[in-house]
Amino acid sequence: MEELQGKVDKFAEERAAWKKEKEEKKRLGTWKVRCLNSESKLNKRIADLEANFDELKEKYEGAEVELDDLKGCIIQEHINGFQK
Repeated sequence: MEELQGKVDKFAEERAAWKKEKEEKKRLGTWKVRCLNSESKLNKRIADLEANFDELKEKYEGAEVELDDLKGCIIQEHINGFQK
């Protein structure tokens, strides 16, 4: 009878350990899944921001060139005005 009780106790301990391990794996699995999902979302957002940055950079460079041209035209008009 003692032998049977020892096996029952051992089985109960193993079952509790298995249940605890299963819950731990489930918790870690969901944590890992959440991290991977967050990483993929953030990588997508980074790609979108980089595309927007490149677009804004091109617009800025175009505006900068145009302003330099306008500045040159204004200076030339002042020079022409003084030469009259």
